[in-house]
Amino acid sequence: MTSRRMGLLSLGVVLVLALVGPATAAATNVWQHEGTPLKEHVQMSLHGSQVFVTEAGGMICEVDAVLTAEAGSTGRVTNFQSKQCVGLFGELTGCTVKSSKQFGPFWHLQVNTGSLTAKEVAIVRELDEGCPVERVVSNIPKLTTLLPEPAAIGVIEYFGSGEAAVDGVPGEYEEFGSWAVTPEDTYGIG
Repeated sequence: MTSRRMGLLSLGVVLVLALVGPATAAATNVWQHEGTPLKEHVQMSLHGSQVFVTEAGGMICEVDAVLTAEAGSTGRVTNFQSKQCVGLFGELTGCTVKSSKQFGPFWHLQVNTGSLTAKEVAIVRELDEGCPVERVVSNIPKLTTLLPEPAAIGVIEYFGSGEAAVDGVPGEYEEFGSWAVTPEDTYGIG
């Protein structure tokens, strides 16, 4: 083989490795239990706080949910509940939430390198009778999470923006918050 052909062959091998390498690395981003990939689904309890802001004002809430990690790189969030919400500013000042529910049976989760992505995060909140706002329906197409310790998740921080209908009037929406995970530091991604 000539040196030119050897050079081209070497370049071809490098290009193939460059293309295959990231795909192989991406395939390793899966749910794990103490460093070993999950073989079946597990559930984790989530408890924390959430701040949301609409064009009508903002609130802070205590929130609970259940995260189900599935073998592989997907999961879901179910049983979302807002509790003890307090209006902070705008028309929501002093308001409370009398009921909230997750729109749809669950939110899809995708494992990424060092984070999770939740899709179509929608919540319907009914506010107390003394509040000038009766209902807030929010939807975030893609909610981003930060995992301070991806290999041993104890806290999930999240933020996202989308839209909310406040008493049927559409507008912008943002939310952020954090969840403590139970069991703590047992499951992770990698």
